[in-house]
Amino acid sequence: MATLTIAAAASLLPALQDMQPELERLFPFDDQFIIDGSSGSLVNQIVNGVIHPDIFISAALEPMEELVDEGFVTSGKEAPLLRNSLVLIRNKVNTPATQNIISFNQVTYDNTTAKNVRIYIPEPETVGGVVYEVPAGRYARRAFNYFGNWAFAGQAAHRLDDDTPAAPIFSVARARNLVAGRTTSAAIGTVYFTDAMTAPWRDSLEIIAIAPPSVNSDIIYPIAPLSASPISSHVMTNILNFIKGDGIHYFYDRGFLPLISAN
Repeated sequence: MATLTIAAAASLLPALQDMQPELERLFPFDDQFIIDGSSGSLVNQIVNGVIHPDIFISAALEPMEELVDEGFVTSGKEAPLLRNSLVLIRNKVNTPATQNIISFNQVTYDNTTAKNVRIYIPEPETVGGVVYEVPAGRYARRAFNYFGNWAFAGQAAHRLDDDTPAAPIFSVARARNLVAGRTTSAAIGTVYFTDAMTAPWRDSLEIIAIAPPSVNSDIIYPIAPLSASPISSHVMTNILNFIKGDGIHYFYDRGFLPLISAN
């Protein structure tokens, strides 16, 4: 049955890895692959022919809409799958330096820069002059704008990976890892709830604030098959029905939230 390749937002990787043995048992492809990364970066790779997934799961609606507009996903085939929440986190090692931060609006100069507290926020990736949003970074900007302090937080955010100075923070997973890895000084950052609560990260991270409902209500993960996938429509329908049905608990087990009923 050839291969099954799922391209998914990095925050989904642990849940999909949990699910993979059952996917392999139910759908005996020769090989199954999971490609993870920021949703914008994955879209860029799909559009430019770098990767050829059969299924795409995005951390926001806009990257999926781009694939629909570009003809890589057939309109009407995309469907909402999950919800998540954006949170503000700190590393547990040096909490005294961040004890005054219990809300997004308390990310101020006095509470961060003046105390050598680093701020990590995922940032957009620019490829060939085209900007590809990292959804978590966009949600962070909205959360800080809600409280009127994005002008400071965005400017103060560290743009590079400390361990790899040439590596910008293009994914929520990188932001999380950097906050958790600050063992000699304090750090805060914006990530998804699931990123903070996934083992082993929950042992070194603490959630100190949750983004406003107006932001979190829009954090929806859609799923869709790629138009060019060679997998038959019958098999593809069965796979998608499993992910959206019996397999959905793998996501819930990792802290993702069910969709809110329109009723």
